[in-house]
Amino acid sequence: MGHSNVSNFVLAVTVPLPSLLFYLSFLQQCDGDRWEREYWKSVCDLGRLHPLYLVNVLFFLNVDVLFWVVGLVQQNVWLIDPYWTIIPVLIAHFYSAHPAVQYDLLRSRAAMLLIWIWSVRLTYNYFRRELWQWGKREDWRFTDICRKDTKNWWWKSFFVCFVSQHIFLVGITLPFYSIFTSARPWNAWDGLAFLVCLSGITIAHFADTQLHSFVTRNNI
Repeated sequence: MGHSNVSNFVLAVTVPLPSLLFYLSFLQQCDGDRWEREYWKSVCDLGRLHPLYLVNVLFFLNVDVLFWVVGLVQQNVWLIDPYWTIIPVLIAHFYSAHPAVQYDLLRSRAAMLLIWIWSVRLTYNYFRRELWQWGKREDWRFTDICRKDTKNWWWKSFFVCFVSQHIFLVGITLPFYSIFTSARPWNAWDGLAFLVCLSGITIAHFADTQLHSFVTRNNI
């Protein structure tokens, strides 16, 4: 593992710590109805009543802003790519551990199983494509946009690479907000949805494997 690979690995591991540490503090401080500090009273009131709002605030500060700053320093926005496979899992666990959580046990476990299978598959595919390197390259589409407008890329990258991903990633995890705010019992529709999602993940795995084989065989 080269020097840049090691440093990018360390960066990838440490960059979500602000949100993780804050949320662990939130869970500890907001367990119950009494708070030692007025600051936590305001945070707890807001976070307990509006988990979706808290998710968006943490995403904006830790991903939109912090990832953007890291990208400016490195002159490379690679970091958002591997986190496409990780952030949905983190958001799902955010909802599952929220103080105001309520859920059907079978539905919640099925959903968490699916998101983990999806994440492992996508993570494997990402690193296989990147030859098991951290930060080997950024998405070619971002590189192309930067090349066409280098002068303004420093501020455009904030919206193109991060705010846009904010909308996508928070959007695709909205079902977990519903799952962990409702105790409606599991039904036949849930079973059908589970099978459809599992089938989609399986098809995507074989499609990605075929594409990888084709690209490798033809040295594309």
